[in-house]
Amino acid sequence: MQAWLAAAFVLWMAAPLPAVAQQSKPAAGTGDYPNKSVRLVVPAAPGGGTDIIGRLIAQGLTDTWGQTVVVDNRGGAGGTAGVTIVARQSAPDGYTMLLGSVGHLTFAPAIERNLAYDPQKDLAPITLAAVQPFVVGVSNSLPARSIKGTGRAG
Repeated sequence: MQAWLAAAFVLWMAAPLPAVAQQSKPAAGTGDYPNKSVRLVVPAAPGGGTDIIGRLIAQGLTDTWGQTVVVDNRGGAGGTAGVTIVARQSAPDGYTMLLGSVGHLTFAPAIERNLAYDPQKDLAPITLAAVQPFVVGVSNSLPARSIKGTGRAG
């Protein structure tokens, strides 16, 4: 049980690292990219942290490119529904991008047997978009004052 808790803690600490990816790189010689609207699929419901990051990225790209970047929230199935849309149902032309996280791109492939996508084969990374800090808290009645103080982690 203690090893499971330590592993769960490590996974929890690493989980919220959104990254932007697209199905493939735009074709060579497309110096006028983008010449139409771009869709940014956010595999989460509107209003949460991932959505807020997606909307900030979309606005920044819209301002930079002079083309509209539309946020398309596709929550469901732990985010894998949105990733599947980008990996399997979008043209590989660079006009559909994904704001993925380690949960969609690392954990899901490790635990789902019949996942509809392979992030390493079906997606091309663009950039790390955000890092979110976390705080670990315990009840004051516990003697632990640090992770090391629990005797459970290195």
